[in-house]
Amino acid sequence: MRVLDPGHDYLLDTTDGTLAISLTFVKRDTPHEKYPGNHGRHPGVTIQEVLRVLIDRTQYLRDQACKLQDRTSDMDDERLLELFRTAIEVLESRTRRRRGQEQFPKGLIRIETYPACCECSHILCLEH
Repeated sequence: MRVLDPGHDYLLDTTDGTLAISLTFVKRDTPHEKYPGNHGRHPGVTIQEVLRVLIDRTQYLRDQACKLQDRTSDMDDERLLELFRTAIEVLESRTRRRRGQEQFPKGLIRIETYPACCECSHILCLEH
């Protein structure tokens, strides 16, 4: 991995190839200094969106292992899914706390399937 713009733009190393893949997180600056240190803005993904990708990839690998009757990774896969989902919940809770909003609901089943707000990218958005 190589950092191009700290906190926002990365080049990821690939396996079985020489092509580096770009990962760009949303960059916002506002007149309110809500994002100090950000200069300029551009579209990109959120950490939650990347976690949803990791959940999908883990489920895919788990399902493929099950087809091969390889049960050794089931516990690890379930733990990973739990951790990724918890990370989404913590990120959403942090956003609500920073916005002075009511607490984010805990223990949502399959949190990755909840639709994200088209304006702020948060689930169960209270602002838009």
